[in-house]
Amino acid sequence: MLTVGSGITALDPFSAMITVFSHSVSLMVFTALHVPVSSSQAIVGSVLGIGWLGGGRTISYRTLWFILIGWLLTPFSGALVAYLMKVGFDRLIG
Repeated sequence: MLTVGSGITALDPFSAMITVFSHSVSLMVFTALHVPVSSSQAIVGSVLGIGWLGGGRTISYRTLWFILIGWLLTPFSGALVAYLMKVGFDRLIG
């Protein structure tokens, strides 16, 4: 929460309210269209939009880079852990 709330760009109370509102509208629209979306990606996108509104000078692109790496590595690490657990349980059981 700290990374999104203050690590990407500084949010005043009004900007935070707009961020949460746009996050909620995005989730509502994509859910109505039956498109699976991540609420964490929606809130990061909303915060990024507020940062761009300020000209992009206040955005911490380093923090965004780490968030992007996390988004990319999470499915692969989950797949690797599932594979290793399945192999381990298969050897344990059979």
